[in-house]
Amino acid sequence: MTAPTLAPATLDGGNLAPSTPGGETFAPAFGGIATVRPLDLGPGLAGQIRTSPAGTVHVLTVHNTSDQPQTLYPEDLLPHGDEPLMFLGGRSTSSEQDGRIVARLDPHTHVHLGRITAPENA
Repeated sequence: MTAPTLAPATLDGGNLAPSTPGGETFAPAFGGIATVRPLDLGPGLAGQIRTSPAGTVHVLTVHNTSDQPQTLYPEDLLPHGDEPLMFLGGRSTSSEQDGRIVARLDPHTHVHLGRITAPENA
């Protein structure tokens, strides 16, 4: 079964690129020996970062567990890299503020964002 292609994410600066959920590129971050690191994001947000065994594929998942909209800066949570931040699924809107990507989550929604920091077979 082929996953649907997502429409381009909304971002004024063009730093957020669309992707396909479950795509092969990010699969290593979901394997049995991937590292999963829970994040303390404060009240109303629950999150984790999954990292491939090679340490180059990273997926950030954040859930808004509250009844209020929540805002976060995803690039502060993922490793820095030259590759764009990829929208992998979920529901959020994003914009740019002071040169930084801002993700906004409606109540009880989630988002999956990913970044590649180096080629898997480098």
